[in-house]
Amino acid sequence: MNEGVRVYWRRGAAATAVCGTVVILSSVAPVAPAHAHGAPWNPISRAAACAPDNERYSDSPACVAAQNASPGGALDAWDNLRRKGVDGNHRSVVPDGELCGAGLDAYRGLNLPRSDWPATLVHEGADHTFKFLATVPHKGRFTVYITKDGYDPSQPLRWSDLEAEPFVDVTDPELIESSYQFTGRLPAGKKGRHVIFTIWENTTLPDTYYFCSDVLFWGGRANPSKSPAPTSGTKTKEIEVGLPGRPVPTRSTPKATRTVPAVVPSGSSEKVLSPVAKAAGLVPGTEQGGLALVLACTIAVLAASVVIVLSFFIRRQGRRSS
Repeated sequence: MNEGVRVYWRRGAAATAVCGTVVILSSVAPVAPAHAHGAPWNPISRAAACAPDNERYSDSPACVAAQNASPGGALDAWDNLRRKGVDGNHRSVVPDGELCGAGLDAYRGLNLPRSDWPATLVHEGADHTFKFLATVPHKGRFTVYITKDGYDPSQPLRWSDLEAEPFVDVTDPELIESSYQFTGRLPAGKKGRHVIFTIWENTTLPDTYYFCSDVLFWGGRANPSKSPAPTSGTKTKEIEVGLPGRPVPTRSTPKATRTVPAVVPSGSSEKVLSPVAKAAGLVPGTEQGGLALVLACTIAVLAASVVIVLSFFIRRQGRRSS
């Protein structure tokens, strides 16, 4: 091959490589935040409910107040309420009044004492399937507490407001469709608004996560049973309190993609995407879209290379004829 042609082909190939690299990096670089690992979505945690991209709840009064009180847009990382090196010393690391924000100043808005946080409707004494969206799965232990009878949501949450023992304690639950799922029996006799407090202790990393999920007990037991242990039966309804003027919707089952655990009416095709989903490009069709861009870019560069080579030969023929 003529040296001039080689030069043109090298330039075309280099341009193709650069083009492909740029497109691939633009799709891969903004993967999930480095320290983002998970959050409860059933019952939904305050952090997940108030994520800025959660269109169902982010504009609720409680969430707006939380966002305004949390500096630097911390709630974008709604799955990063973690503390390092806790080693089981929860009360010494997370002070009273700061449980819902994991004792982190960046998440202090989640500690606001309010009675209008988005809440999941549940039955007292019922079996409930807890679902924890794992944006980055890690093996670990989940201990789940609930507030005592007489809990006052207008006061900051303290350790002494929680029942002495967790009502769920499970290690390495099954990971199903990007969520850790496990069943627990909700305490009997609970009425009105309460907080379910989840502690997730990683065993593969020195990280411990803390989450508050607001719940509203209503009606009687959905699955009355004499057995004290969780058994099969009618699960609690996976619905959440509607905002004023809006109906209480049922929840659609999430796909394997990472979605903010917002409520979507049953049968709806609407997708409410999380900051992680958008950043990581984990949206149906995104991967194919990235490949299509690479292919289109490659074809365009190769076509340009052909034009360059043809121009070279035309110029050469012109010089010979002259």
